Amino acid sequence: MVLEVTLSISPAAATIVSNSLTMTSGVLYTDSTNILRILDNATSTSGSANSYIRGPVVKVGNDDFVFPIGKAGKWRRVGISSITDVSTEVKAEYFNTGYTSLIPLSGRLQDVDGDQYWDIDRTVSTDSMKIELFWESISQPDGWICDELTIAHWKTNHWAEEVATTVLGSLCDFGGSGSLKTTGYVSSFSPFSIGGTGQHSMPIELLSFEAKPVDKNVQTRWTTSLEVNNHYFTLERSPDAETFTAIARIEGANNSTQLLDYNWLDENPLPGVSYYRLKQTDYDGQFSYSNIVSVRMKTGLTYKIYPNPSKGHIYIYVSDPSQDLNFSMIDMTGREVFSKTMTGNNGQLLEINTSGILPAGMYFIHLSNGADNFSEKLIVE
Repeated sequence: MVLEVTLSISPAAATIVSNSLTMTSGVLYTDSTNILRILDNATSTSGSANSYIRGPVVKVGNDDFVFPIGKAGKWRRVGISSITDVSTEVKAEYFNTGYTSLIPLSGRLQDVDGDQYWDIDRTVSTDSMKIELFWESISQPDGWICDELTIAHWKTNHWAEEVATTVLGSLCDFGGSGSLKTTGYVSSFSPFSIGGTGQHSMPIELLSFEAKPVDKNVQTRWTTSLEVNNHYFTLERSPDAETFTAIARIEGANNSTQLLDYNWLDENPLPGVSYYRLKQTDYDGQFSYSNIVSVRMKTGLTYKIYPNPSKGHIYIYVSDPSQDLNFSMIDMTGREVFSKTMTGNNGQLLEINTSGILPAGMYFIHLSNGADNFSEKLIVE
């Protein structure tokens, strides 16, 4: 017998986990009003088929975290990672039915799982992150083809691909368990599901492909161990991992069985998060794509908030007064209690006065200039 527990508080409110949550036995029911909030630095066990959360869960902070969620006897976790903003809040819920629409499909997607989806939302910050979807005990007799799996993302009116690869150790045959993790950052949020591309790996053997910031540039590098009929590579870049533009063409080696290293320096990268991929083209015109990698470029903005603790008057020093700055204060329940947008002509020293507006306590200060996000804890006395 599986024990079922429902969160029910009168009046309706969030239940807060500030230390650790241990899922041992039983199903915990939540809903949009009686929700479970797991605060920054709080942890949770991963759960099991006999113990998971049925309903929405909110995770606060920049921790890598796996939501122990499921529904109707199905334990289906989802993981988030690579968040930088400590004020970020992510809400996740699993549904054991297909989304309301499984078409249209875009890009490489050929199908979307019609039996399940995960609804993931991000609030408070504009931070991007990586997402990992888990499966337990594949029920299809023929299993899945690991090479063809990816993450499908519903974007307003169509399914798009968030390029993902199976995590080492994943099993895709009947009864297998494993997970898919995005290769790049996800910056918009709505339903996600497991998708299929029907495509296998590139005709060349691509050992690695990476893009890293170097000063104000982005250095891309890739290595091949085998090339057959390889005419050239096209390096493509995108601001959203959907619409790509060719920025460089690099000739291939035609035929090679040696390790070959390639590189190209992007001297005009996009601000904030951007995405790169390789398009490999044969002499007969056939082509294929690599995985997508992401890069986060900093604008160089620095800041200082003082005094801390504060009596209500807050001063913000910014290194570049020409940039607009969005300022917000979040209380410990995740509620935005104060916000202000400051235009770039206010100078390097900005003053915020919350005297008589906010009660004493601890708050998260969130600053954003569109490309960079900053967070800091502030005590109001």
